[in-house]
Amino acid sequence: MTHPSVRFIKDRVKERRRELKISQEDMAVELNMSKENYAKYERQGLDSPLYLGTFLAIAEKLDVPPTYLLPSSNATKQAVKEAKGAVKDLEVIKGICIKNIAILSPRLSNYD
Repeated sequence: MTHPSVRFIKDRVKERRRELKISQEDMAVELNMSKENYAKYERQGLDSPLYLGTFLAIAEKLDVPPTYLLPSSNATKQAVKEAKGAVKDLEVIKGICIKNIAILSPRLSNYD
């Protein structure tokens, strides 16, 4: 039985490779392996022995950090949700600041 994380990694690798329009053959050449071996990684969800160096080389070839290929934990998802909320709050604060600057600047220019 394949671990859900392995399936996630397989899907992310394949998705990103296709997004960049890189063939399996080109990936295999870059990783110094046979096309069949690389295809096996994608097909079997990297269940075959995969060395850390190969995993890092795949991430590099796909121009993503290795963490992009890994599933997020619930803690990470919660942190991202909170960060998005903070960004919305900052946008509101930014709007208030801009409005106050527009009101105060002309008044303060009288004292130059």
